[in-house]
Amino acid sequence: MAECIEREAAIAEVEEWYEMYPDSDAAREALSLAKRAIRKLPAADVRPVVKAHWIKCNRGAGYKCSVCKARSSYADVLHGNHKFCYKCGAMMEKS
Repeated sequence: MAECIEREAAIAEVEEWYEMYPDSDAAREALSLAKRAIRKLPAADVRPVVKAHWIKCNRGAGYKCSVCKARSSYADVLHGNHKFCYKCGAMMEKS
């Protein structure tokens, strides 16, 4: 699984290293290069995890997502084929 960090937090950490050698031209250049490299990194598309559960439909025609109400077949839910809602992406917990 990929790890995500905040860009500004990474830059702040690098700037703390620079404070140990504030009069060093090499440290100043390294800080500049590191900050430029961090800013050039692509941003991750990170979304908060939404948790949901399957709700049994009234007429026994399967289940629906507790978040978006998308329907899923009884067999798919029963056999654990849908760990996430196929429509909204919510992570399914056992109800």
